[in-house]
Amino acid sequence: MNATPTPTEARHVAFIDIGTNSIRLLLVRINPNHSNNVLIQLKQTVRLGEGEFDAQVLQPDAIDGAISVSQQFASLIRSYDADDVIAVATAATREAKNRREFIQRLQEAAQLDVRVVSGQEEARLIYLGVSSGFHLEDKQAFFIDIGGGSTEVILGTQHHYHYLNSLRLGAIRLSAQFPAGAHGVVSPGKYSRILRYVQRHAVHTLREIRGHDIDLALGSSGTIENLADIAARRFAKRRLQRDDVLTTAHLREVVKMLGAMPLKERRRVPGLNPERADIVLAGGAILEAFMQALDIPAIRISDRGLREGLLMDYLLRHGHATALQDLSVRQRSVLDLGRTCHFDQGDLRVTIFGDCNDINDKNADHQWRLKEDAVSLLIPGTFVPGIAAYCARHVGRDEDLIAAATLWNERHKIFLQQVIHVIQTEGGLTDREKSAIDKLAFVMVEREVGGSGDTASYCRGATEIINSGQFDLDKMEQTRATLGRVMGE
Repeated sequence: MNATPTPTEARHVAFIDIGTNSIRLLLVRINPNHSNNVLIQLKQTVRLGEGEFDAQVLQPDAIDGAISVSQQFASLIRSYDADDVIAVATAATREAKNRREFIQRLQEAAQLDVRVVSGQEEARLIYLGVSSGFHLEDKQAFFIDIGGGSTEVILGTQHHYHYLNSLRLGAIRLSAQFPAGAHGVVSPGKYSRILRYVQRHAVHTLREIRGHDIDLALGSSGTIENLADIAARRFAKRRLQRDDVLTTAHLREVVKMLGAMPLKERRRVPGLNPERADIVLAGGAILEAFMQALDIPAIRISDRGLREGLLMDYLLRHGHATALQDLSVRQRSVLDLGRTCHFDQGDLRVTIFGDCNDINDKNADHQWRLKEDAVSLLIPGTFVPGIAAYCARHVGRDEDLIAAATLWNERHKIFLQQVIHVIQTEGGLTDREKSAIDKLAFVMVEREVGGSGDTASYCRGATEIINSGQFDLDKMEQTRATLGRVMGE
């Protein structure tokens, strides 16, 4: 790998998660201004834990498969001249009697130095990865990640965890312990036995968690994503979307349906990865046991996990994320985009967030919430000094915005374009927020902010939107077309 670059150079850093079921790769570019860009995300099913847990020995075929995938990932990493490679292995490797031989082979065949993490460390990394993708503030969340060999559970807020645990409950482990019947069918009786086993195994953990308040639940891992996607297609007649939840009732209906199917038929269920069809019911039993025991009616779905936690841990340890720790997810997204567009960080933070501090002390009616949305979500995209103050304190004073709008330039347009794209897909936004972004963006580009003839019209249009709260969803496609024309896409 290359020598450490100077502070003026970007760094390519790779993160590899060698799990019980699959191996995941994340390759990012970390820029000198602390922003980062994802270059590659890959996942390959290897079933490293297949046939291991009875004798606690990794099987030769599973080792060979993991080595082959690791070599491919390592070759790809070298093609990008990565400066750092962080590779970890989890449950299957840490429980294996022959883990030293496996780690040695990884080093020799793929030139990877792999660290075997403890269950507690795995839970901490999962917390870092998942919490970085949700706007939690001071809400206490219950996190659950169901892997092939273990399940990690965490209690925490946006920036601090209060409880970490790792249990020897995993989809591959329990599927081997409770094999399916003829043709892969999992009878209701067999499923109930898995459920009771999970409840008994997790009894102490559940007792400890019940002593804490839980405001919401977050689920990560392929098993939970697949179960939620199946439910969305079955009950909402569409694919899983970012703000969706999986209810306990829908989970029970899904596992009942899947269990009655032969494995061959189950592999064809929309929303279910065919490679996960033989282990998904064991994972469903783990999830249902926790949701039932903790009286959780619904769980939100995260596509982040340990791999993203490795990135967050790296950023924190190398000083890249210190300034972001006290910001919300949406604020971090905007700030990171601003850095990528080479805006000065100090000015960016003051302009976007400096005028938001007193909003919550005002009358918290719909209009004030709307103005806060405009300050924290919409106005940062324009990045013209004074707009935040205008929206928060001077609605109706067009001259403040007129003065600010004269600073509009091409970089602002590019930044606006990126912010709109990212924030619209950011987890945790309401439909009102997303449509507000579309509507205000439409006014900005349609009025061609910065032109002296249209500035006053723009100000009046923006004021009307902010005051009325009326967002026309039919304008969305027109907005995108206009954005494309004005920004030259």
